[in-house]
Order: sequence, then C-alpha cells, then structure tokens
Amino acid sequence: MVTHIEHLPNELWFSIFSYLEAHDLFRAFINLNNYFDELISSRHLLYNVQFNKNDDHSRFISITYCSSTEILNRIISLQWIAKPRYGYLPQFFNKNISEFTRLRALRIEIHPRQTSLICKIFSELNSLEYLSVKSVTIHTLLIETIFTIPCLHICELINSHVMRNIECSFVRQSNIEVLYLTNISIDIHSITETFFDHMPKLKRLEMFGSTQTFKTLISWIVNQIFILEKIPMIKLKCKSNRVTIVFF
Repeated sequence: MVTHIEHLPNELWFSIFSYLEAHDLFRAFINLNNYFDELISSRHLLYNVQFNKNDDHSRFISITYCSSTEILNRIISLQWIAKPRYGYLPQFFNKNISEFTRLRALRIEIHPRQTSLICKIFSELNSLEYLSVKSVTIHTLLIETIFTIPCLHICELINSHVMRNIECSFVRQSNIEVLYLTNISIDIHSITETFFDHMPKLKRLEMFGSTQTFKTLISWIVNQIFILEKIPMIKLKCKSNRVTIVFF
C-alpha cells in the first residue's frame, strides 16, 4: 500500500532525514516498507552519528551491525562523547578507517593512553573539516597530527589541563582558520610561539577559562601580543561570570 506521504520527492525526504541522527533514522524507518528501505540505502543520503555519555555498548553495536561500506562511507558527522576508557570508537575506527571517506566533522573524547592510536586514525581522515578533541592531557604528538590534517579548518581542544612544552618540530603548516582552547589551565605559558607559527591562516582564536585562570590568560596574551597580533580576532571568555574580552 502506497500512502500519500510516499509521493513526496526523494530530495525532500533526504532533506528531512539530514536533520535526524542516524540511530533515530534507522530505528524509525528501516523495515517500515520497501519505499523507505530504498531511500535509506540510497547513496544520496548522508548520515550524522552520535554516541553520548548515557549510551551503552548496545547502542554502539546497533550502528555497527550494519557497518557495510555503503553505510560508513556516507557518514559525514560523528560525535563520540562517551566514556573514553571503553575504547570502542578508536578500535572500530582503526579497523574501518579506509571506509570513512566523507567524514567532515568529528567530536571525540579520548583517554591519554589512546593518543597514539587516535593520531594514526586522524592521519587517515583527509576529508575532515571540523575536529573537537577532549582529553585530560594534550600531547605534542596529538597537536602535530592535527596540524597535518589537510582540510581541517576548525579545531577545538577541550579540558586541556596539561598542555606543557608544546613544540611542533615539523615544517608543514596547518590550514586551521578557527581555534578554540576550552578549559585551558595556568600552564598556558608553556605553549611556545611555534604553536602559532604553524597556523598562518588562523583568523579566530577563542580561549575559555575559569575565574582562577582568567588573569593568567590575560597576562599570557599581553606577553604574546607581537605573535598574536597577526590573528584578526582573539576572544577570551570566563565561564563562571560570563566575562568576555575581545582583543582584536
């Protein structure tokens, strides 16, 4: 039986589906009827996938049980804000990395012990345009790998409680245009000027800190003024009292 809703153009359905998270899309429309099965399997439909803190292993399995090439190479956005110690995503990524050919946006929380594996994965994601990484410790290896992602334009580093002696020894320069440093600590002074030397296209720098580190951040910016003056927009935000300072 064909309903009136099935007379809508496929393009309209693809537009509607683009607002749905992949798990919700599959749960609502797979096996509903042949019409929707064909729509979901169409190469024109791209997927947004999310795993949140309250999601368990079964939710992970629900998306990977159908992890054929036809599914994975149509994922354009992936958000993994789950407990990093589980390690499901890094292992799954590493196994299927060649299939994520169109992944444009990735938000991930990692454990410091996963850094080497994550860097190996990042080096294969050549279509990535947006990357958000949350980790207790930000290693130089992670920074260097992020800088080498060719299409990356927006980068966010979150909960970087340890960012000491970040030195970038390679020659290649990054294409990053927007950089967010969130919950950075008083160790910001240990970030050397070479950190920014490798981002010649940087147009916007935003730093988010607590009231305890606010004065330290201001002092750091003032001390780095001759280096940072090349950046058109610099914003410093204090998350506790919502103070925002725009330097340029």
